Amino acid sequence: MRRFPGACSVAPALAGIFAALASYHYFEPAHQNLSVAQVRPDPTWQAEVVRAESDESQASDSQPDRSVTLKANALGHFSVTADINGMPVEMMTDTGATYVALTFKTALSLGLQPSELPFIKKTETANGTTAVAPVVLDEVRIGEIVVRHVDAVVTAPGRLRQNLLGMSFINRLSRFEMSGQQLTLTQ
Repeated sequence: MRRFPGACSVAPALAGIFAALASYHYFEPAHQNLSVAQVRPDPTWQAEVVRAESDESQASDSQPDRSVTLKANALGHFSVTADINGMPVEMMTDTGATYVALTFKTALSLGLQPSELPFIKKTETANGTTAVAPVVLDEVRIGEIVVRHVDAVVTAPGRLRQNLLGMSFINRLSRFEMSGQQLTLTQ
């Protein structure tokens, strides 16, 4: 039997990927059902910002870390009000979403015109394939965290009920960590 160098180190990584995919497909129906319930303006739905701080202990020539800690709501979701291009937008943090995703209504409230939203890309969601319009957001701010030029998508009218703070924002941070009922975002 021929052995391939490094094959043993790849197997655990592949096992982790398969486990993640299996858990996603296992929990996907539950996430779909809970997401629909998120639309109601219920005070228990809102996540609580526990802490927003700057770590000034770093050297003066480097930019200090900025972090925001969110507390899960009654359904276990981390919701936050983000400032997008200077306007407050209610969002649910979703590490399963590739992009920041905005409802059509939110896009219009941010000043985008329907003619500026060509639904030319397809994306897979929990509800199936849907057309989206790619956009770039000048700035997304959560507390002291500021990310500029964020890739996002706008969904067709009626296709999304909650704005999602997806990985196109989260991947631009230095780290994010979930511990119990808290999610800490750090830039």
